[in-house]
Amino acid sequence: SVTAQNTTATLSAPASGTLEEIYTVFSSSAVTLTLVSAATVGEGFKYQIKRLGTGSVTVDPASTEYIDHIGAQYDSITLVSDGTNWLLI
Repeated sequence: SVTAQNTTATLSAPASGTLEEIYTVFSSSAVTLTLVSAATVGEGFKYQIKRLGTGSVTVDPASTEYIDHIGAQYDSITLVSDGTNWLLI
């Protein structure tokens, strides 16, 4: 599924059997998306996040896991869990 997430939020754990979630962010204000821990979602789960608006988008992991910032409008990132950390692919 594709979810529009235009405000700062903590993403919820995916439903059992879900392998991927896609989020679009169309905001002129800064947005921070806090991820579910890589251990909770399990190995192989993916998040795809697309920045459509002009506001910055920061992806914040749980605890000390991977962190990144989506650089420019229309950029996107894909993260995959290895069961311990988030890997940018």
